[in-house]
Amino acid sequence: MSESITLPRILNANNISQLLGLCESIRASDNIILDASQYEYASPIGMTMLKAAIHSHHPCRVCDVQWMDRRRASYLTRMDFFTNVSAPSTEIPEQNRRDRADRLVELTRLLDEGEVEGVATQISTALTQSFIREARANNVENFDKNAICDPISYLVAELLLNATTHAKRHGKVTSKAWISAQVLDATPQRAAQIEIAIVDDGCGMLRTLADQLEDNTSNAEAIEMAMRPLVSCNFGVDFAGQETSNQGVGLYVAKDMILEAGGRLQIISNNCLYDSSVRHRRSAYKNLPSNWSGVAISLTIPFGKIYGLKPSTSLDKIQNPPQSGIALNFS
Repeated sequence: MSESITLPRILNANNISQLLGLCESIRASDNIILDASQYEYASPIGMTMLKAAIHSHHPCRVCDVQWMDRRRASYLTRMDFFTNVSAPSTEIPEQNRRDRADRLVELTRLLDEGEVEGVATQISTALTQSFIREARANNVENFDKNAICDPISYLVAELLLNATTHAKRHGKVTSKAWISAQVLDATPQRAAQIEIAIVDDGCGMLRTLADQLEDNTSNAEAIEMAMRPLVSCNFGVDFAGQETSNQGVGLYVAKDMILEAGGRLQIISNNCLYDSSVRHRRSAYKNLPSNWSGVAISLTIPFGKIYGLKPSTSLDKIQNPPQSGIALNFS
């Protein structure tokens, strides 16, 4: 017998608790009807986590999507949400797909690290083209497009490598990662920006860093440690037992670049959310009532400060960081 689950009106970075609860309910069942009568919009993190929940360690948990209007179905179709999702009750419009490579990257599934470079290049190219369009609209000319493309490509590649490798190194060989990205035009309330979502269905940061953490370490402390430089769950060896050059700086550099650009970084691991938009360090970590057995990352970067970001600048900030010991107190 099918279980009916109602989609919330909005699925985005501002209602993570509701989004996580939805995903937990979906992952608890194998035969679901999604009720879209209230649904209006899903941002990249919303649709990516929803897609990941539907397919996580299962071909497809959804047997139907009901009461979704044509306009909203058209948008999700354009983002490839309905690929391998059964929705006989939804009118999925046939589309002459316009090339929107300068504005978005559709939901994409990655099975291993060999796919990372191509997807990172695709995303950086799309966002670079959008930046050029924005710059020209503001009469900015004669800039180096590589100064946009290279840092975005680096940032995305580092986060995707984490998503596609860490869980497999800890026994979750069937784990997958999903990514989507979109350009959000300027509004009276905010500048134009890019939003990228990267989600995996692995085991979360607490387990992947278990050998470097004490037994009573919390999920918040695990996320905090993962964002430190020179911390890696790869333990210096690859799948074949050979030494690896992984230095454990990817998430640290990604965070530093995002914040340098005035962006927002959110990380969900198990039942904990880190949100860089919360200024007080301790308050940036929030325990949630639901759980995601993996890692979900949402990053938003305004166009104004993307140009000229350099990973090397973030790497230069690393000066003898602590290798162990958790300074935060979350009691």
